[in-house]
Amino acid sequence: MEAERRSKITFYLIMLLLAYLAFLLMKPYFSYVVFALLFSYMFNPLYKWLYKRTKKRDFSAATITIFIISILVIPTMLLMFSLINQTASTIQSISSGGSIYEELQIDIISEKLSDLFHKNIDLEVYLNLAVDKVGKFILEEKAPQIINHVAEIVLGIFIMFFVTFYLFRGGKLLYEEVKELIPLKRHYKVRLFTELENMLHAVIYGQVVTAIIQGCLCGLGLYVAGVPNVIFWTFVTIIIGFIPFVGTPLVFVPAAFYLIINDRVGAGVGLLIYGFIIVMNIDNVIKPKIIGGRAKVHPVLVLLGVIGGLKVFGIIGLLIGPIIMALFIIFLRIYSSDFMHDDRED
Repeated sequence: MEAERRSKITFYLIMLLLAYLAFLLMKPYFSYVVFALLFSYMFNPLYKWLYKRTKKRDFSAATITIFIISILVIPTMLLMFSLINQTASTIQSISSGGSIYEELQIDIISEKLSDLFHKNIDLEVYLNLAVDKVGKFILEEKAPQIINHVAEIVLGIFIMFFVTFYLFRGGKLLYEEVKELIPLKRHYKVRLFTELENMLHAVIYGQVVTAIIQGCLCGLGLYVAGVPNVIFWTFVTIIIGFIPFVGTPLVFVPAAFYLIINDRVGAGVGLLIYGFIIVMNIDNVIKPKIIGGRAKVHPVLVLLGVIGGLKVFGIIGLLIGPIIMALFIIFLRIYSSDFMHDDRED
């Protein structure tokens, strides 16, 4: 018995060591794997639809993976090029003292500050100095870091879509194997995975799809109102759209006031009305249709999950945070219904 006990302890120690080493190996690409899990879950209905018609697992998985690449990678590259061009043009305009100074009324502000402090203040000089320092910082320090990380990012993207392909191809088998590995009684597993499926559906489809649609609608409103850099602000709106209630207004409200200050009162007021009536309320239309009768995640849990997830996990925490909170609630419910009564009896 003692030898068997030692053997088990040795086995568990080795398994823990290997699990830790495996975690270290996966850690640099953890976010890419999470995105792969997200893509495979979101597009799984499309994969099933195609596989049902072709009966070819590899072909269906490859086709849907290529489809995801085409709708995600290409727009992201266009967005990055747009941001680079906008940043470069802004820096160039400031450096040359171009139209941006006229828009910001730098001369008038400089005169008022000079009168207030009774000394000559030229904001244009300070702005040019700041831009030169920022430019040197980007070129001398950040640019080499970005170049060094390019290869790692490309490798991460390759891993992400490679994992996505194999999750489409054999995700169901992997799902069943994970279920078998969890050391819980069968009825706990059934309940856990049923509620988890409902929560994932609510978080991923409900939150992600709603954030994307709200971001696109907000971007459309910004474009019609004539707000500059629409692509950038649409992307920002999608990201902060995960935050309930206050997400999208953080973009369209300042944009509306920007228009009003620049003597475009009609466009600004119109954007406010459009934002609060259409953009803010679209989730009340979309979420019930997407989630249906499945579990609904409380907005407070989503808010805490998003903010805490961002702080702990970075950008991927937008999804991981609410899911962790949802899992915690599931275990609390199981404990409340199945374990608490037994504990009281004891």
